[in-house]
Amino acid sequence: MFNDTKHIVATVRRMHKQQKLSKKLILYSDTRFSGAYEMLIVFNEVFNELANLLDSRLLLTYATIDKNLLDDICEFLSTFDASFEILSDSQRPTLHRVLPLKQLLINKCCIKGDELEGLKQVKHFLGKRLDEKWQISDEHLIATLMHPNLKHFQMCPHLKDRAISLLKEKMFKCQHVLSTNTSTVAYSSSPPTTSSTSTSLPSSSSPSINTNSSSARKRLLLEIYDKPIEMPIRTNIEQELELYLASTCILKEQENDDVLSYWRQNEHLYPTIAYISRRIFAIPACNTSVERLFSTCKNTITDKRTRLGGEKLNKIMFLQKNMNILKEKFGSKSFPTPDDQDTKQKQHTVSLNNESISKKQKTNDPSNNYQNKNEYLIHTESEEI
Repeated sequence: MFNDTKHIVATVRRMHKQQKLSKKLILYSDTRFSGAYEMLIVFNEVFNELANLLDSRLLLTYATIDKNLLDDICEFLSTFDASFEILSDSQRPTLHRVLPLKQLLINKCCIKGDELEGLKQVKHFLGKRLDEKWQISDEHLIATLMHPNLKHFQMCPHLKDRAISLLKEKMFKCQHVLSTNTSTVAYSSSPPTTSSTSTSLPSSSSPSINTNSSSARKRLLLEIYDKPIEMPIRTNIEQELELYLASTCILKEQENDDVLSYWRQNEHLYPTIAYISRRIFAIPACNTSVERLFSTCKNTITDKRTRLGGEKLNKIMFLQKNMNILKEKFGSKSFPTPDDQDTKQKQHTVSLNNESISKKQKTNDPSNNYQNKNEYLIHTESEEI
């Protein structure tokens, strides 16, 4: 069905017949996210309109496509498309969403008995590919554990113990850095103290009475009493982690969750975990932001700006990516719009053209040549005198 749909879409686009459709057909592309879904969803929406545009040869291919199967596949792939959009969000961290979304997609690939055979094949293929190709790293587990709404691992409880051990190991590594910074601040802020010596007077010795009998009785009592139980000593790292796992505080707004604000507000309770969160949540969940950056570089480096240095280009890309944040902080008037930039560029080109025209006029003006010649004669006569 996929190959037949792709063939019909390519033929209709090549014959320029899609102007008669309510929507333009989208051809499948290997390099575009959700390329198959975008092609199938538009094809499904204009499915009934295509019958009037196709010739007899394409109508035979068109008749082999099952509309019910096409509807089921589009509905099934809509979950994948929504997951890609969630992970491609550039306004907030998304690394903590990778593990639960992967498990959700794997659960969606479970085959049911009353489904069509074509949908079963699609589910079997995608479920196997998700399990084999989508690898989960340690950072995914730590990020999931550091989100207050996902720390109980209800989507995949078999990975909770591993995530806790990974976070605890990372906390012990970061403890040395935090303790060094804290000790430096404490040493600089503590006032100098003076040492004092004190002498103690020898105490008077009391007479010993029946030392042998008391020691024997003490040994006997020690044998019959319960021995003290040694309780394991928990470190500050373990106490902080247990306190966070036992906390019931969650983020109320789940769609636009701001996990960085949560750790900023609770940094005094969990300083080590908050320190780690700033580094973990800075990792993007997918490479769509990198692809957008490549597109921005292509639009920035034009034929007139091919000599930009690497450092200056990085600064331009940083400003372009954080333009909305900078506008909110400093105001939109501080940053020119694309129309203003085009206007300035046109004015600059017009001024350059005017300067070049004026220079040509000066060089071609005979009065200027005559004046320059007279000045030269006067200068030579003065030298001869």
